[in-house]
Amino acid sequence: LNQFLFLYPTPEGQAETGSSWLGSTALLNRILFANYAMQPGPDPVANLFNPMSDAGIALDDPAAVVDFWLARLFQNGYDLIDRDIAITYLSQDASGLPAPLLPLTPGYRQRVRALVAFLLSSPYSNKQ
Repeated sequence: LNQFLFLYPTPEGQAETGSSWLGSTALLNRILFANYAMQPGPDPVANLFNPMSDAGIALDDPAAVVDFWLARLFQNGYDLIDRDIAITYLSQDASGLPAPLLPLTPGYRQRVRALVAFLLSSPYSNKQ
């Protein structure tokens, strides 16, 4: 490779320090991306509900939905405690009361969209 040992040139990619790519703006952009991508529209690529249906997961099972998104977003690199927190998040309504996850209800897409935004706002996003 014609590189001297321990004197390799710097890579052409993400900076080594987090200050140039971490921060509130990057976090908000990830949340906005998740919300945009989950919007229904004529472009099936922009609708992330299609992959959930295509994968054949049980759309009414919070654990299956969480596992699908954790695998897709973080390649299963997360703690089981954080998985349980995400399942609890998806299993409750805005007031914190238990709420079944029913795909045919009007709020279903918003709940899953909020889950994806919640996952993308986690520290695991900064490790990607």
